[in-house]
Amino acid sequence: MPERSDETGRLGNGHTEPSGGAPYEEGQSLAAGRAFVGAVRTDLVTLLRRVSRALWSAGKGVQHPEPAHGRRSRGAVVRVVAGLAKMVVLVAVLGSLATAGAMLWALHDFPAEKPVVGNNESSLLLEAANGKTLGRVGPLRLADAARTDFPDDLVKAVVNIEDRHFFDHPGFDPQGILRALQRNIAAGTIVEGGSTITQQLVKMRFLGHVRTLLHKLREALVAVWLDTQLGKNEILTRYLNSVYLGNGAYGMSAAARLYFDKGLSELTLPEAAMLAGMIRAPSRDNPLQNLGAAQARATVVIEAMRDNGAIDARTAEDAAAQPAVLHLSDQALPAATWFANWVAKDATEVIGKGNMRLRTTLMPALQKVAEEAVADVLAKDGAERRASQAALVAMRPDGAVVAMVGGRDYAANQFNRAVDAQRQPGSAFKLFVYFAALRKGLTPNDTIDAGPFDIKGWHPENFDERRYGRMTLDEAFAKSINTAAARLAQQVGLNQVIAAARDLGVTAPLPAVPSLALGAADMNLLELTAAYAAVKAGKMPIKPWGVAGFGVGRQTRLQSMGPPIGGTQSVQPYQKPLLDLLQGVLRNGTGRAAALDGFAAGKTGTRACPQLGDIFTRTDQNQTRNAVL
Repeated sequence: MPERSDETGRLGNGHTEPSGGAPYEEGQSLAAGRAFVGAVRTDLVTLLRRVSRALWSAGKGVQHPEPAHGRRSRGAVVRVVAGLAKMVVLVAVLGSLATAGAMLWALHDFPAEKPVVGNNESSLLLEAANGKTLGRVGPLRLADAARTDFPDDLVKAVVNIEDRHFFDHPGFDPQGILRALQRNIAAGTIVEGGSTITQQLVKMRFLGHVRTLLHKLREALVAVWLDTQLGKNEILTRYLNSVYLGNGAYGMSAAARLYFDKGLSELTLPEAAMLAGMIRAPSRDNPLQNLGAAQARATVVIEAMRDNGAIDARTAEDAAAQPAVLHLSDQALPAATWFANWVAKDATEVIGKGNMRLRTTLMPALQKVAEEAVADVLAKDGAERRASQAALVAMRPDGAVVAMVGGRDYAANQFNRAVDAQRQPGSAFKLFVYFAALRKGLTPNDTIDAGPFDIKGWHPENFDERRYGRMTLDEAFAKSINTAAARLAQQVGLNQVIAAARDLGVTAPLPAVPSLALGAADMNLLELTAAYAAVKAGKMPIKPWGVAGFGVGRQTRLQSMGPPIGGTQSVQPYQKPLLDLLQGVLRNGTGRAAALDGFAAGKTGTRACPQLGDIFTRTDQNQTRNAVL
């Protein structure tokens, strides 16, 4: 029996890592479940009738007449034998009744087969804007293979490492259970589960993963019944087609394609051993995450095959000397990026579930630049700012996301700070204050008192702690003067500031408090970027999007998709003054370091808490970039 940890793990799209299932449609599963229970009941009724007849016959058989005086000793022997026979029959009857009762208990309210994990989830093949394959999001499942399609080496590898008595036991393995119990007691913890292949299938398809003694007993009884109903080959076929093998791959066919870019018939013995070795802990022992661990586990499988006589010593030695290596399939490989996770969720909400090919808006060259920029700023300024993470979004004015970085390292942390993190935008929020002022009739050349003032005990302070007098809105915005923005918000009204933010697409909660003018409200980076993109587009709101086309399979013609419905309001006549304000920040304000040749506009945003870092938004001729440190 294998040393099992009954591991479950998580995938990039967020689901658990089960061990597999069987390919049944829901209607077929329900019918099969009803037939299954009906057959059990019929057999048990027949068994009880036989037991009743046996009891009646046994009772009649022991009613002997008193023997003659000369045959008393022989009669005593007969009575002893009859008594023993009666006891044997009684024990057999009680045992049969106990077995029947246990089976009835195990199969009462028996559930229909569960849908195969991954069958109801979308499997999306993502492409960049230029057609380059980005990878897969969702489960990888291929057509079920027949029993004869699985090569002998693979079958032997799985059986010898997972359940070496599979072809001999009745569904559960008493020796394996005792051995696992001894090892668990010796270790002081659960190091081996003792589940047979049949029990694993029962767990996956019927009863689920519950680690209690009663559940284990029920699992074993159901396994015995399933063994009599399906037979060994059918159980093994369903198991091999359903077992989970890491990185979203369900079944041996899918895993062979993912890790080795091969069909089942092309697998070598070292590759078959590696696939079999992954079953115990697919997250830990798969070669994509840890090739060394996968090779070491494959060696254990090869040794088990040799020890059990499945292969000879020379074959085992040759296989161990040439361990399997990865030959990844680009189309089967998971698209492990923050953008892929975001666009897949967005696609299923718009298009629905299914197996699809998506052409996205991502531009690989810009994505590379974005990743390098985040890495560079963290290396240079991360320690000083006490910032361990950063995020960046690059978006066209129509909302098409062309680059996205959600943190320092996706492999280490999949949390997408560009989409899911709620952070205060700081002075980047001042765009909405000045937009509200423009809609109230003010112009960039109008002046505002930037001197100190008190609002119900709150005293806004400037970043450099300087005091200012009257200045134009243009200058106050370029230099990001807090006192000017706070006073301006009070003049136009906080409700008007909130309305301006809503019109530009901000959906986050915005409290009507004086500090809102300085960005004291949480929102995500993607939404903030879209608000700035709306200014450049001249219409609002702009909704971020990432799917440019979709289709089924490898068809060359895709159904085109454009921006989602949005932009129902015009920014006019305020677009030009807003862009003038934003350009002034880069010409002679706080964003001079980010100035470019040609058109460029933007706004810096420093939060009150330095640990949260800074936000910078820049809009050029073609796209809006928003970065947070």
